[in-house]
Amino acid sequence: MKVAKEQEDALREQTGIEPSLSEEDMKQYLEQVIEEIKKSRSSTSDPTT
Repeated sequence: MKVAKEQEDALREQTGIEPSLSEEDMKQYLEQVIEEIKKSRSSTSDPTT
């Protein structure tokens, strides 16, 4: 999250455009991505699925 915040600040400074995602939205999105990766990894490692 620290890197994302730094990038957000840099882009805002360079472009003057506000990001469309809030920090909370970004956290929720990352949590969803992590859960999907976990599901994907568990289904590929289990030959019965």
